[in-house]
Amino acid sequence: MAIHEASVVFHLASANPLGHNQGTDEVREAAALYHTRVPVIIARPAGQLRLMADEEPLPAPPLGTARFGELFGGGDRKLSRVVPRTVTALLNGESTTSTDSRTRDFVFVRDAARACLALAEAVGTRGESLDCVFRSGCERSDQEMTKLVADLFAGKSPVDVEAETASNPFGWRPSLPLGGALAETIAWYREFMRTRFAGPRTAAHRRVA
Repeated sequence: MAIHEASVVFHLASANPLGHNQGTDEVREAAALYHTRVPVIIARPAGQLRLMADEEPLPAPPLGTARFGELFGGGDRKLSRVVPRTVTALLNGESTTSTDSRTRDFVFVRDAARACLALAEAVGTRGESLDCVFRSGCERSDQEMTKLVADLFAGKSPVDVEAETASNPFGWRPSLPLGGALAETIAWYREFMRTRFAGPRTAAHRRVA
């Protein structure tokens, strides 16, 4: 941190949902060795019942907690989640059924990154801990998401309905409609699956092709 003159620390490792998150304490202690006012930003599920006091045993540095529904986007290797599970199944020629009709808020990962940056700026400016929920307004069930991904995968144009977004902190809102974000995600997994088994094409290969 001293070498790079860090102004914020993003600690985005998964938390322990069943107990106190000791890892966050250790990151904050390490950050405090550099400067006691450098904020530490973490991400947590929107529905996780956890008060700020539970994660703030230290007087400094300030902690920013960004809360989201279900994140999706390129780079997600956790294939149990509905979007990567559906895309990889389609790429492998497998079935894509889902029976879960419960809805939740889906947030594109690049939009979540923008939210974390906005929260970091606010915590750094105010010098106090903040716990914020960011909602895209894209409330969908696994059934709906599975169908939407399958339609986009098949080349159908997305029918994007303007999301009913509640008032979000710092004026944040999604930068892409749900269909556009899913199309970008599908493209990422296509490339990932291609290079995973074939390896990236070198410049020489591209010239020959």
